[in-house]
Amino acid sequence: MFRTYPSNIALGTGHNWILCFDSPRRIRARGYFRALSHTPDTWRFWFSNAVDSTFDRGDVAYPDRPGGNWRILSARIGDGGVYRCEAMTEPAPVTGWTDVTFAGKASRDVASCERFWSDEVSFTLPEDHYIVWEWELEGNEIPCTPDSQAPTFTAFDDEPLTFRAECPLPDLFGARREVAGRIAFWGDSITQGCGTRNNFYEHWSARAALALGKEYSVWNIGLGWARGSDAVYHECWKYKAAQADTVCIVHGVNDIRSGKYGTEGGDSAEEIIATVEQNVRTLQKQGIRVILFTVPPFEYPGKWYMVWKTLRYAYPALAKELGVELFDFSGTLDARPPYGNHFIHGAHPDGEGGRIAAEALLQSKKLEIRNQK
Repeated sequence: MFRTYPSNIALGTGHNWILCFDSPRRIRARGYFRALSHTPDTWRFWFSNAVDSTFDRGDVAYPDRPGGNWRILSARIGDGGVYRCEAMTEPAPVTGWTDVTFAGKASRDVASCERFWSDEVSFTLPEDHYIVWEWELEGNEIPCTPDSQAPTFTAFDDEPLTFRAECPLPDLFGARREVAGRIAFWGDSITQGCGTRNNFYEHWSARAALALGKEYSVWNIGLGWARGSDAVYHECWKYKAAQADTVCIVHGVNDIRSGKYGTEGGDSAEEIIATVEQNVRTLQKQGIRVILFTVPPFEYPGKWYMVWKTLRYAYPALAKELGVELFDFSGTLDARPPYGNHFIHGAHPDGEGGRIAAEALLQSKKLEIRNQK
């Protein structure tokens, strides 16, 4: 099913948070997204009712935390009008609503940790228009992200829709189409797009996805605070990565600064290398091509800087040993490469940093490969 309905939006909608209330509530949630391709007219949406990765120390959201038992009351998609490169703090008008169903029904009970697809829905989206997702839910403990890069709006009970990043959404917006390759960008907040302006699609992963054009599918599964060890020891996030043909692994910042979920102080260079190796080997066993990104510059005081520097020296040999391509992500963002850790576009790269990194990645031609799986 993932092959038939590959991702067709440039932003991530994964789960590193969970909405928890004192008692079950009714929620209306809406999000506006740019499509990668406007030619398909058959869509399908995939859901995972669990948390993918650790947020902060993991006090609330941690990898594989089960979602609660909740209910979809209704769901629909619509045309949000022409894409506007600007902040959107109020919901824009939507036309042409089309209902989304589940096994032929408008509503559905969702079990804890359940993964499921919607039915096919026929929907034609004009060029350069938003696809809008809206659904009404009832329940508690609903996974989401607090860092959505899309204009997202929620309403609790009888409140009006209000701009709010914590907005539960489908994990995958899939559209039936043939593509040369399905690429997953698997990283942390720098991949998710934190540090850039909401609705501007100016972070490196969104820029690369849009520039690749209709020939490719890109699924952004980057999440703030995430670490590679979230995948080594837990399943939900890793399951998503395993649905791609090519996976770009962009982990490391939070492995250095925070370390494995449940620990304090960050992992050593040796532990991080072991994490990278295990994640790469897991994907390779499934016939998935891997591109390893060097760990980007960030705020690494004290011992963290030495860990980062050790990894910068180690990654070329590690990539060669693992038989994967290496993209020098750090070198594109560091003002004094190769080992300076002096970033000029922010620890979370701003739009200009996103442009520089995306252009370097595209010019490397590493993403342009025919579907081998």
